[in-house]
Amino acid sequence: AAVFIEHEEKSADIHAGIRYLEERMFPLIPLPLQVFDTDRAITYSSEPVASLPFHGYEKKEPLCCFLYRNRHGDQHPCPCGNVLGSGQFFLDEISYDTQSEVKWYRVLILPLLDDEGNIVRAVTCLYDSTYRRQLHKQLESQIINQQRSSLVAQLSITVAHQLRNPLSVVLGFAEMMSKGLAPDQYAEAVSRILRNSLRCKDIVENLYRFYPDAVEGDEPAGVLDVSEEPAAEEPA
Repeated sequence: AAVFIEHEEKSADIHAGIRYLEERMFPLIPLPLQVFDTDRAITYSSEPVASLPFHGYEKKEPLCCFLYRNRHGDQHPCPCGNVLGSGQFFLDEISYDTQSEVKWYRVLILPLLDDEGNIVRAVTCLYDSTYRRQLHKQLESQIINQQRSSLVAQLSITVAHQLRNPLSVVLGFAEMMSKGLAPDQYAEAVSRILRNSLRCKDIVENLYRFYPDAVEGDEPAGVLDVSEEPAAEEPA
């Protein structure tokens, strides 16, 4: 009888402590929060739970069980079972489709222990992380755009550097030919112009390989093909 009375007194103390948390401490937490026993019967549910956009949730099971069943089906057990069995806390992020948007929640599940280390309750708390994820995606998009712009700038500088030398040679010999060259120098001038023009052509073709999704129908023209086309007359 003395052992039974002592057990009853400890049980009463435990329930009094839990009742104090539910009445005085948990209401101070401005997040959806629930307390449930080892049978997963809800003993406390905070006011923010009522504002959650969970269709069909009637508080017949803890929030964590509802979210994981909705996300993974009945075949996927809720992690609160491991928390109640092992006494280790659990933290995860899970999505919920409200039909108008996809919400993301951080799920925290904590065990409540008595003085002897026995698990008597578990607490599950949700944090809406949707905005944080959206902000993270926006930052990722900005970083990718900045990296892309930096890559384009570096590529432009490299191409300009590679084209500058052969184009300078072509323009130099073309200018010399326009001013008049000795007949025995024409062959060398044409050879230099052709060789450096082919070098420019190789650089452009390498760009096509770098960017294979070029506009259809745009094909690099041969230098000889271009040279055979009639030049447009310059305005007087």
